[in-house]
Amino acid sequence: MFGDWSTWSSCIVSEWGGVQHRGRLCKTKLGRSANNRCVGAGSQSRSCSKVTRDFRIRKNLLDLTDEELHDFIQGFTKFKQDHSLFGYLNIAKWHGWPNRCPWYKHRIEEHKNGHCSWHNHPMFLPWHRLIMVQLELGLSRHMKNKTLGIPYWDWTDPTYKGIPDLVKNPTIYDPILKEYVPNPFYRTYVPSHPLVNNQTLYNYRAVERAGFLRHNLMLKNIIQAVNMPNYEFFDMTEIDAHGQVHNCMCVSKGGNCTYSMLKTAYSCFDSAFFLHHSQIDRVYALYQKLRHVLGTQDWTKESFLDAYKREHFFDFFNRPDVSGSWDWPMSPFCNASMNPSYVTLNENSWTVANSYYYQELFGYKYDSFDFARRDWKLLLKDLKQSYESKYYGKVVPYFSHLGKDLGEISHQSIFFTGDCTV
Repeated sequence: MFGDWSTWSSCIVSEWGGVQHRGRLCKTKLGRSANNRCVGAGSQSRSCSKVTRDFRIRKNLLDLTDEELHDFIQGFTKFKQDHSLFGYLNIAKWHGWPNRCPWYKHRIEEHKNGHCSWHNHPMFLPWHRLIMVQLELGLSRHMKNKTLGIPYWDWTDPTYKGIPDLVKNPTIYDPILKEYVPNPFYRTYVPSHPLVNNQTLYNYRAVERAGFLRHNLMLKNIIQAVNMPNYEFFDMTEIDAHGQVHNCMCVSKGGNCTYSMLKTAYSCFDSAFFLHHSQIDRVYALYQKLRHVLGTQDWTKESFLDAYKREHFFDFFNRPDVSGSWDWPMSPFCNASMNPSYVTLNENSWTVANSYYYQELFGYKYDSFDFARRDWKLLLKDLKQSYESKYYGKVVPYFSHLGKDLGEISHQSIFFTGDCTV
C-alpha cells in the first residue's frame, strides 16, 4: 500500500506552466519497500507558473501541410548553415563527438573517449529527449512557424515502404515554390574529425529496405514496452525498435558505415536521426500519458531505481552513474559555457527526474499518440488489464486491444536480431 504524500517540490518555473511534483512510497504491511507493486498513483504533478508562450506541436511527418513542409525545408537549410552555439553542427556533436564531455573519460568505461550521450543506461531516453529539445529550439530560430516542432517518423505505419521520402534524394519538391530544391535532409557535411586527417566527409547510408518493412514487429514492440511494469523493462525499446532503425540505415555491402547512424559519433549528422528520435520520444511520452490517464503514474526515485537494483549483471546498479541517475546533471545541458539555451539550462530540468515533465518545462506536445493509425486509447485497456491481472509485474503473453490481427504479444513473438532484422 502507499504511504503518505511528500510535500510539494519547489516550482521549476517555465514559460509553459512550470512544474511541481510530489510522491509517496509503496510499502508492504510490514513497512518494507514494495515499489512498482502498488496499484494507484505514486506521484502527482501540477503547474505552478503562467503559460506565456505557445507550445510547439510535433506532427506526424505524413500529415504536414504544404506550408509546413516548405517551412521545414527552408528552416532546416538555414539551421545547417548556422555555425553559432545554437547551430545544427554544434548540437549534433553533443551526441557522440570525442571530448565534448571530457569529465566522463576516467569515470565511465562507455565514455572513455569523452562523448556526452547515454545508451544502454537509465539516462538514455531522458538524455535524448534533451538533445531533441535543443535541436528543435535551434531549428525554430529559422522557422516562420514557431509552433511547429520536429515531425516524427511513425515507422509502424505500413504507408512507408522504406525510409521517408523526405530524406531519400538530393533534391526535394517544395510545394509552395513549386520547384525542386536542394534537399537539406539528404546528407550532411561532417566537420573534420581529428582522427581522419581533415577529410571532407558526409554522412553515409546503405539502407536495408526489407528491415524497414517490419511494421508489425515494431508496433508489437511498442505495445509490449508501454505495458511493462516498470521503467527499466519499458526501456527495452532502445535495443529493439530504436536499434532496428539505426541498424537498417546502413547495412554494409562494401560501403563504409563508419559515418552512418550505426556509429554513436556520427549518427546525429543524419537528418533521419531527428525524425526517428522524435518518434522514440513519443513512445516515452505515451508511457507517461497512459499512466497519467489511468491514475497509476509512479514517477519517483524509489520506483525508478528499484528495478535497476535487481540488475545483477556486472554489478550494474553499484555504478554511481546508475544509482545516482535519477538526479545526475546531464551534460552538456547543465553546462552554461556550452549550452546557450535558457530552456534546457533551466534549473534542474536537466535531470531524469524533472525532464519527464516535457510539456511544462520544454514546451512541446504531440499531435497524436496513435501508432500505425490505430487508436492509442485502446492501450489503456491493455494496461488496465495488466494492473488487474494476478500476473501484474510479470512478463506474460497476451493479445492487445489494439488488434488481435497482430497476434500474441510476447518475447517469443517479438524477436529482433543484433543487427537489421530482415
